[in-house]
Amino acid sequence: MVSISVYAFASVFATVIFASSTGATLLCDAELPVGEYYRPCGDKVSGRFDAKTPFRRSPCPGINTLANHGYINRDGKNITRAQLKQAVMIHYKAEDAAAEAFLGPLPDVFDLNMFTSHNKQEHDASLVHTDLYLGENPSEFNRDLLEDVFRRADNNGNFGVQQLGELRKDRLATCLAQNPNCTFEEHQSTLAGGEAALILTGFGNVATSTVDKDTLRSFLEFERFPSDYARPEVLTLNGVVATARKVTAIATQVTA
Repeated sequence: MVSISVYAFASVFATVIFASSTGATLLCDAELPVGEYYRPCGDKVSGRFDAKTPFRRSPCPGINTLANHGYINRDGKNITRAQLKQAVMIHYKAEDAAAEAFLGPLPDVFDLNMFTSHNKQEHDASLVHTDLYLGENPSEFNRDLLEDVFRRADNNGNFGVQQLGELRKDRLATCLAQNPNCTFEEHQSTLAGGEAALILTGFGNVATSTVDKDTLRSFLEFERFPSDYARPEVLTLNGVVATARKVTAIATQVTA
């Protein structure tokens, strides 16, 4: 697990490095070895669909994590389907069918901000992102939403289908209340259920469909592989679909 002290160090490190635009440029331009963590920030990175920034990111923390470690192009540009598929299979131990489903309708070559095409891969009622209608950068997390996620951990500091299902239900309720253009139909529901399942089985334990709070924070907040991250089990498409259905069943459950 990633300790709190590591989070504090990362926060201070980022603040010091990016306080100077010159320092930021030097670090951004550096050729870092594959596997080393570097997360671009500020005006050098964007997830907006029309972004022209040096670095591009997506609304998906799992993909951004791969870029931040150099397992796919660090700048998030000109990534091939083959490159992303290989990275997903190696670092998340996804089987071929699961990796293909994860890639979906992406073209052969793409930039990560293409994932923010609204109601295709990106959608309303995200767990940690503000709805696109409200004008925020779709690759940046909303601090209030993020901390709300972490408050939902069980007494052992873990998340399972119950916690993710309840989060999904609450996010949709918030979207309907605050976003006059809130769109959440079958396609969006399928995406959201799949994302929740990948959080539990891609970031966490495939066998139990659970993820601990520290691991989840490392991925959602810092988009970084935890130092002790290990994938002994293979991530299967059938397993992801089964978990997604459980999450969606809770999210759509009508309370008396």
